[in-house]
Amino acid sequence: MNHRARRRRRRRRHPLRTVALSAVALATCALAIAAAVLGSWAIGVVDDTPDIATLHPRPQPSVSAVYAADGSRLGFIAGDVLRVPLRGRGVPWQLRDATVAIEDRRFYDHGGIDVLGAARAAVENTVNGRTVQTFSDGQTAKVTDALEGVLDHGTAAGLGIGCPAAGKTGTTSSFTDAWFVGFTPVLSTSVWVGYPSETTSMSAVPGYGEVFGATIPAPIWQQYMEGAIGSACESFAAPSEPFVARPFDGAHQSAPGEETTTTTNSTTVRLVL
Repeated sequence: MNHRARRRRRRRRHPLRTVALSAVALATCALAIAAAVLGSWAIGVVDDTPDIATLHPRPQPSVSAVYAADGSRLGFIAGDVLRVPLRGRGVPWQLRDATVAIEDRRFYDHGGIDVLGAARAAVENTVNGRTVQTFSDGQTAKVTDALEGVLDHGTAAGLGIGCPAAGKTGTTSSFTDAWFVGFTPVLSTSVWVGYPSETTSMSAVPGYGEVFGATIPAPIWQQYMEGAIGSACESFAAPSEPFVARPFDGAHQSAPGEETTTTTNSTTVRLVL
């Protein structure tokens, strides 16, 4: 038997050794590739990591404490929304002016105390011998009609009492107060929900989450009014003086408007577009 035949015969006797050597070679290659990938990832992480000197603690939302009627503390409610209180100077001037214009367009003229307006009201009351009605019944009827929509398709939809009623939900910033004020032709009731002796956010109340005027106050109002109204289920009276809207060109509007006329329910409404 020559040398080549002996070599071939020896190779046939040890096939496992060939397989083992192949497996070792493949494993070595795989480990080398994995090490290269891991090293590249680690270098990328190190490069993307900010300098520790530039890191600061993350502000946390406020935590509300829950107390029992006897004053004992029951636990805490962690807030999930971070809100930053602003002082007056921090509120954008556009928002301040728009809010003031809604309440009193002459606010910046009289500085908050409208002596002329108070004197004019006093003269009118004295001359007429009675308190002069500021709004016509047509104006109040239009406002009532809008507030009836709150219980029909607005923020408190589905919380009516089965009789003509109107109302308005309300919520302060940071959810520290929530209320609902509603009325019928014979009864007016308001419901407020909050902490009477402290300013505590109701942003994470168990079972409710963020408390709005429609989440807790309006259902309380509904339950009370359904019993209090009794048989006095009356409709709001029709106004004797029709409501007629007029265009408003205020100092804080974005641009002068074009006047249009729209007729709804036999009432002429003039709008500014």
